[in-house]
Amino acid sequence: MVYKGEYHRTIDEESRLELPNAMRQAGNPCLHTITRGHEACLFLYPEDRWTAIEEKMEALDDTRSESRHFYRTVLRWAFDLNTDETGRIDIPSSLREFAGLEQQVLILGAFDHVALWDPGRFEAYLESKDDYTTLVKHIMS
Repeated sequence: MVYKGEYHRTIDEESRLELPNAMRQAGNPCLHTITRGHEACLFLYPEDRWTAIEEKMEALDDTRSESRHFYRTVLRWAFDLNTDETGRIDIPSSLREFAGLEQQVLILGAFDHVALWDPGRFEAYLESKDDYTTLVKHIMS
């Protein structure tokens, strides 16, 4: 599945976030893994994609200190989550704090995973980058 689109959601009083229908199987509990993303966001992976990432980490040479540091850092922030019957997830407080998620959440499809952003942080991120046309020309040519 390719995740795409932009969605705006609110974290409820119990720290739960409802995933958009397009990003979940409605009514079916589904396992996801959430972890720190690049910049100040969170990444949410479906089970099959996270399993592939874990397999790559497992193949790393653990006699190399860089490998150990990498998987310790990644796995430290990784949490398995199940969606409830209404498609909500409970984001761990350490990750909400890292990403600055208080109430409003911007959910972005990111091909094989979903990125969760504080809307203000995402706007600041966009302002620090090239405009859309320059980006497309640079990446696609």
